Amino acid sequence: MSRTILSLTLLVSILALALTGFSGWTQIPGRLTMVSSGAAGVWGVNKAGYVYFRNDANAWTMPIYREELADISVGGNEVWGVNKNQDIYTKSGRGPWIRIAGRLIQVSVSPNDRVWGVNAAHNIYKYNRGGGDAPWTQVGGELKSVSVGQTGVWGVTEQHDIYYREGTYGDVDTLGTKWTPIKGLKLKWISVGNNLVVGVNSVNDIYYRVGITAGNPKGFKWVKIAGKLAQIDVNGGDIWGVTAGDKIYTAAAIAVSGKRDCADTSTECKAADCGTGRGKGWKIMAQTCAKTCGVCGCRDAMSGCPEWTGEGYCTKPSHKEYMLYYCPLSCKVCDILTTRD
Repeated sequence: MSRTILSLTLLVSILALALTGFSGWTQIPGRLTMVSSGAAGVWGVNKAGYVYFRNDANAWTMPIYREELADISVGGNEVWGVNKNQDIYTKSGRGPWIRIAGRLIQVSVSPNDRVWGVNAAHNIYKYNRGGGDAPWTQVGGELKSVSVGQTGVWGVTEQHDIYYREGTYGDVDTLGTKWTPIKGLKLKWISVGNNLVVGVNSVNDIYYRVGITAGNPKGFKWVKIAGKLAQIDVNGGDIWGVTAGDKIYTAAAIAVSGKRDCADTSTECKAADCGTGRGKGWKIMAQTCAKTCGVCGCRDAMSGCPEWTGEGYCTKPSHKEYMLYYCPLSCKVCDILTTRD
């Protein structure tokens, strides 16, 4: 079998989902049975149902307004959850939890605060804002759990079969058109991010979906990542997960728009511009000028990579995405860029 080195822009890479022996994966103090992240923060619940969020000091804190939950999901401005009695709650900012009509066993909220959920009978529902006393629209089909995000609506059945809802890519306000099976793997839990779908199976093996783009929202294959997680969540730049022993882990996620060869897609690429630019200008350069900027395969594109690595930039939230594009060798993420065909 041939050994293929995939560029950073080919993979929607999960950094260090191997729970040992990989510098990109960080264990977080505490114990949770479920964790979720998004623009509204990082939230989780423990075995007792107590809810915690990560404060500005990166410590787990109970919110002022408390509610015991069995399931939790974080979106752009809102946090949603359900308790052991299947009651549904939501909150935004520092405000109180608000009870929402209906009963669910699991709920998912996207970066655009689209909300989907499933009930105890595995019926699927989409939340309609302004729906009054009947805010939920039933969607055909049956799922055990559902996830909604920029990559659309995905779900898994009680038999661990995987489905994608056609017409939902882009985190749009729609019911979609039909459920399409995604074959080749079975998962017990699935989570949707930005051109990234991750999941875990019945024995806690971890997988992600390769090749997701707007033109091919279902991707083309599953790739297994070493390690074990019982639950996983991606909703932005970071991936969070918990083990069967309730240990908490996080890693960076680079969400890219599908397969790219080691080539420039612009005629205006200049080496002097690589790694520079305000905001995410450096990222645009890496994606459109891969050959000129030297971000193909597992090699450092910047002479300063070893020094920056020594200063901890591979894992600093303000720098890690940049480092994983331009300094993969120094950041020791080459294993994640390697697969076997």
